[in-house]
Amino acid sequence: MYHVGKVLMVYGKSGEKVEVTVKFWDESLFITDVLPAIQKKIREGVYVLVDYAPSPGLNVYEPLRVTSRILSDQEGKLTWDLFKDSQDKKNEKKKPDSSNGVYG
Repeated sequence: MYHVGKVLMVYGKSGEKVEVTVKFWDESLFITDVLPAIQKKIREGVYVLVDYAPSPGLNVYEPLRVTSRILSDQEGKLTWDLFKDSQDKKNEKKKPDSSNGVYG
């Protein structure tokens, strides 16, 4: 399972431990580790996939939250918009109808 986000800040240098602050389509923010294979290419402003698979060996669900892939601008924007639009539609349905107080 993955979560699409956009890199806001990069910490560390390639060859060392690298972390990024990522803003997700649902407005949440996390600092995640970056896989070594993409550390040299990671930069502010790129769209990424963050691995949300369950951490192995835990009895409770705790996602890995590891930045694992950099998306092209086109892939990232399209994926971001797809998830954001879906969330916006869900939120719109939850708003009460101002004319009669009924939820949509």
